[in-house]
Amino acid sequence: MTPCAARIAVLVTIALCARLAAADDMEGNAVFLPMPAGEALTVRNPLGAVRLRGWERPEVRIVAEKRARSGGLLDRLKVRVNLEGGRLDVTAGVYLADDTWHPVPLDGARINLTIDAPREMTVLATTFSGEIDASGFRSGARLASEQGEIRAADITGPVDTRSLDGKQSMQGIHGRLAMSGVAGDIDLESIDGETVDATVYRGQITAREVRAPVVRLRTTVGTILFVGPLRAGGRYELRAHDGDLRLVLRPSPFRLLARARAVRNQFALDGVEERPGLLRGQFNGGGASLELVSANGEIRLDKAP
Repeated sequence: MTPCAARIAVLVTIALCARLAAADDMEGNAVFLPMPAGEALTVRNPLGAVRLRGWERPEVRIVAEKRARSGGLLDRLKVRVNLEGGRLDVTAGVYLADDTWHPVPLDGARINLTIDAPREMTVLATTFSGEIDASGFRSGARLASEQGEIRAADITGPVDTRSLDGKQSMQGIHGRLAMSGVAGDIDLESIDGETVDATVYRGQITAREVRAPVVRLRTTVGTILFVGPLRAGGRYELRAHDGDLRLVLRPSPFRLLARARAVRNQFALDGVEERPGLLRGQFNGGGASLELVSANGEIRLDKAP
């Protein structure tokens, strides 16, 4: 970065922080930053929610809404911005009693961020208890929250999400999708990337109209529901330890290997091998590969109405 660019980055940071500190409620007030060739947007907000929208303008708009239990605390809430070339970092934090600034959660204080940015920017966002809502980007996203809900829609490129305790919802993702969580349901709809890999320890996974060539859905405590078509030649690995698997499928060729205490199947299979805890066979000549395992539950294959 040139010396001139470095000075611009510092001035932007000071101007935004000063403006945020001057208002009790930033809702409706925006800061605009030119971004003709945006590369990456990184947002860290331990104090609240993050809402990200991709748009066609060569600029970034940041709207910050601050709330606090007292005016003194409100004045200590800050949003820092660092702009270096095509990379923009936005971080929310608070000045503590020793006058040092820290990006940490604090009882009685909240900053919610709404950011519009060029669609081609890669998005990285993290929160503590605040939700993340991202849509409209074309270079992928990485989203993580400790306790907040994560939602993403209309995103092209690789998407990676992580949650400790919160629901995750994906819709209209066109790229590789990797999701993991400890507690919280996972909802997938209209996904057509190269792979879909979703894992949660405790929670239900619901997948509708997922058309990736490789689909891996795993839960330890919870059920898995898959609704929609099977992709020709696709590979589907669904596993639950303490929970059921249910697939509602439009009739199309597949090969089945199912292991569970009970397997209920509405499809007329050929080459059947069946014994307690196992069902193997193929439907309509074979095609997509289904590997289904439920250690302590049942598996159901139903025909879509």
